[in-house]
This record gives sequence, structure tokens and C-alpha cells, in this order.
Amino acid sequence: MKQRGYRIQDFKIVVVCILFFSFYLSLPSIATASEEPTTVTILLEGHQDYISIVFSADEDHVQEAAVMLIGNNIHVRFRYRVAFRIDQKGLDMEREQRDTLKKDTTIDISDIVRITTRDYGCIIDVRDLYNMNVLRLLLPPTLVINAYIRRPHDKYLEEKDLVIPAIREDDIPFESFAIDAGHGGHDSGIRFGDILEEDITLALARGISAALDKKGKTAFLTRTDDYAVSIRKRVSLVNQSASDILISLHMTPNNEFIIHSMPLRLEMGRGGGICLRRKCDKQAANMVKAIEGIAIAKAVAQSLRDELGMNVRHEHLPIPVVALVDMPAILIEIPYCHEKFRHGEDIMNKLINAILKGIIG
Repeated sequence: MKQRGYRIQDFKIVVVCILFFSFYLSLPSIATASEEPTTVTILLEGHQDYISIVFSADEDHVQEAAVMLIGNNIHVRFRYRVAFRIDQKGLDMEREQRDTLKKDTTIDISDIVRITTRDYGCIIDVRDLYNMNVLRLLLPPTLVINAYIRRPHDKYLEEKDLVIPAIREDDIPFESFAIDAGHGGHDSGIRFGDILEEDITLALARGISAALDKKGKTAFLTRTDDYAVSIRKRVSLVNQSASDILISLHMTPNNEFIIHSMPLRLEMGRGGGICLRRKCDKQAANMVKAIEGIAIAKAVAQSLRDELGMNVRHEHLPIPVVALVDMPAILIEIPYCHEKFRHGEDIMNKLINAILKGIIG
């Protein structure tokens, strides 16, 4: 009887333990199910060459949101559940519907922008999407995606209208380089299979830094590991480094290299002559910075063509990390999938050598 009693007691203990752990393990799912989504407001702002898709939310949502370009779609994923409201007049729906937009809802915000909502984010389909960049603002907390829908036209001074000198080491003695590895942390960038943009750009930045060190040059990296750095912080870090030149590294879904430099934005003065938008000495400084950036981009583009035998496109877009730094700057987009380009060690070394050859010979 005594032995039998112990067996019953043991059985009771086992049952209690099972019930306790079943309840304990169910807590996360209960919390997830009852989690109230945070409201995120979407606003669309149209510009001549691009469209800004503006997300307003609390700071954690803005800073931790992942934005990825997959094909022709922009994927936005937040860390927590969200509910969207559309702050856009003129939509073919009642305001109550815009304020209570449910998940898995597809809506045309304009004639070229369509958004499909999800539990933790959304998919943005932009017709004729050409490129994009992402800004994270603090006051108020705002995530801004600038979707470029066509190439710049007559409002920028064309390259053919300028005599751009070739870059020679004796002309512009670049001794210090700022290297900006795009994305990082929760913002992984483009994903292709097991290839992540944040990993490729960081590996390339480290490789360029090591190559510069061998040449007796100095390099400053905006990030040295897998963590997120806001656009504002990148610009601040680069300017504080007082480097001679900025090279920002990203990837593109296109089967070619794309090199961006700052466009020369001009307007007619009162007397009919051409003048820059900014005034006084800053005008001249920006003009010199932009011209040097164009020359560097052209030199690097030619070097990439020669060394890798691939097409390289040179574009002028006012990308913030290029436009807001106090030095000549270029942004290089690397193809993530091409029959002639694989992300192996040999190709990456050729790429590093081609970039540096274009700048310092």
C-alpha cells in the first residue's frame, strides 16, 4: 500500500508539472494574440522625380523598421504588429475606412503607388520604380522612403554640358577615405537567397580599408560590424571624420553597376546668367564638390568596365548620404546576381582594386 501511494503521488506531481508548463508555454502566444497593434500613418508626397512614402509612428518603430527592395517592390517590416491608416485625401474610400485599414488590404494611394498591408508591415508597389533611399527622422519620428520613378531631366546640368577633367592623384591628393557600408542590423537591405546586402557591403568596406592601409592611406568606416546606423548619423560621422572623399556602398537588383554622384542643380539668375541655389561661398564649395564627385564617378565607372567587363551606369540623384557630406562623394551599387559577377573572394578583390584604381590610380 505504501509503495502504491507513492506511485499515485508521483503521478499527481507529474500531472501538475505538465499543466504548469503547458500554461507557461502558452503565455507568449496569449500575449501575442492580445497584443494591440500600433497605428502607423502613411502619407504620400509627390515630387518631380520621386515620390516620398512617409510613415509616422513612435521612435522604436521608425528606427527598427526593415526596408528591403525585392524586385520592383519595397517591403517594409516593423518589429511589432501595426495597423495602418492612410492620411491621403482624394482616395476612393470613406475616411472611416482609411482610419481602420485592415491587414491583407490592397489600396491604390495614387495612380502609380499601391500598398498591400500585412500584420507587421506592408508591400509597396511603385510603377516604373527606378531606385530608392530611406531616411529615418527623429522629430517627429518618421520613416521616409523616397521612391525614384524616373531619371532626372532638365532641372540638372547635364554632364555633356561640362568639361570634367580626369582625376589625377597629383590634382586631388586623397589621403583619407570615409567608407560607408550600407544597411546593417535590423535593416538587412536586399536579400537574394543567402546573400544579404548588409553583409556584402560590410565585407567590401573592410576590404577597401585594408587595401588603403597597404597604400599608406587612412580609412574611416561608418560601421564596423552588423548594427544599424541612421542616415543622419552616417552623415554626421563622415563629416566629423574630415575625410577627403566618401565612398558609400550598396547593392542593386539590376545586372549592372550603378554609380551615383551629386547632381549640379542650377537656376537662372535675374540677369539671365546661371547661378546656384545656395548663396555665397557655400555655392562655390558645393559646385566644386559636385564636379569632383562627377569626375570621380566617371573614373571609377571606366575602371570597373575595364577590370570587370560589365556595364556601369552613372546617375545623378540627390541621395542624402552623398548630398549632405562636406566632401566629394560617390555611391556605388553592386549587382547582387549576374552571370559575370559572383561574390567570391577573387571577384571582390578585383572590385576593390578597380574602385581604388579609378580614384588614386
